[in-house]
Amino acid sequence: DLAPCKYLGELSRALGIEVTWSDDRTSVNLSTVSKVNDLLLRNNMMESKGRFTPLVPNCKLQDDLDSDLLDDAGKLRYRSIVGSLLYIMRCNRPDLAYAAWYLACGMQGPTEALMKQAVHCLRYLRSTSDVSLVYSLKSRDAAEGMLDLSSIRYDSNDVTGFCDSNWMPKRSVSSTILVCCNAALFWRVRKQNSV
Repeated sequence: DLAPCKYLGELSRALGIEVTWSDDRTSVNLSTVSKVNDLLLRNNMMESKGRFTPLVPNCKLQDDLDSDLLDDAGKLRYRSIVGSLLYIMRCNRPDLAYAAWYLACGMQGPTEALMKQAVHCLRYLRSTSDVSLVYSLKSRDAAEGMLDLSSIRYDSNDVTGFCDSNWMPKRSVSSTILVCCNAALFWRVRKQNSV
């Protein structure tokens, strides 16, 4: 026998994710605006100038790992930023996947260069704090800001996977994203086991 369940109403927030439904109940919007704002507030970045990329363009991980180490307070701040970025990325921000992985590579020995990358990522969050995932039953046009995959053979109703590799580090890095109905279902970045 199962215990009776109590209806608590429509889901609006869970684990730091804000959930909003469309009026016709055909789409749901997942956002982490409050988590992003908390992270920016903790790091005094609410008034910072925004950036348009999660990391400084043309950065090299090995160069950032080889710079001067942070002091103990800097290490604590860096690890707090990266932990928050990993949580926000996993909740609803596939655009942060590579940046979060990149910054997590320096968790053992954070450096000054990696802290600059982390601050750059916070500035990116400042300019994109309202970005969210939308899952919809209706087909949407690319003109509305949705993913435009018209140049390839892609049916938005099928689950489709995309991947990319970066051959610059000592071991290659692969990024993967699974999409259905023009919405991300799963994403990850990982270092390959072989060179």
